[in-house]
Amino acid sequence: MNTFTIIFPFSSSVNYESAVAVAGSMASYRCSGEGKKIRHQVDLTDAEVDQLMHLVEYLKGWRNRQVLVNGEEIAWEEALAWTWCYKRRQSAFDPKGYCSGDAYYEINPWGCRRAELPTMSYSGWLSFGRFDQFERWVIDIPRLKHELRIRLHPYRYCPSLKISETWARFESTKPIIDPRKDACWEYVERSVEIGDGWTSEKIGVQPAPGQKAEDLMASLLSSQ
Repeated sequence: MNTFTIIFPFSSSVNYESAVAVAGSMASYRCSGEGKKIRHQVDLTDAEVDQLMHLVEYLKGWRNRQVLVNGEEIAWEEALAWTWCYKRRQSAFDPKGYCSGDAYYEINPWGCRRAELPTMSYSGWLSFGRFDQFERWVIDIPRLKHELRIRLHPYRYCPSLKISETWARFESTKPIIDPRKDACWEYVERSVEIGDGWTSEKIGVQPAPGQKAEDLMASLLSSQ
């Protein structure tokens, strides 16, 4: 669990009084200094994310505002990069399902749509791999893990992103997809010119037409 410490000074902003009122209503509120040198401070955990979002809304665009995460000062935009997506989550029809994708093309097994590595299309991580001698697609796990780390890093402080669960899903991803035995998948082919004719060449795998998202995810996360 993360703890966010929000610190802000006096401001001529029209939102100043509202920000002070919101902060002052919190159990962890404290202040130091007087007049224009006053500094307001609150500590909020992941469990108090709604209060955090409320206060942060009033502090948009302010100078000299600060945020510490677990006692370490982090640039405001970096520490709170997740807030716009979390706001969308809270307004979604199914907030709990939002992170795993509430649209067909966003379904993902990682627990965060911001990874932008969906199960439903032949793009991104489904091209990470190679064929073995049995024409089975072997997922490049190290590259996939690298991509996940890079893509999820900006949102690492999001209260809804359970990193341990994400890596558990990653560890359970089976490294081999065999479209000949698993009806959830099919080969991706391209035409290759050979002499005076053409032939097809397998270049990857993709979800088979008509497959349900839950079936694809079950196939992907099942053990070999």
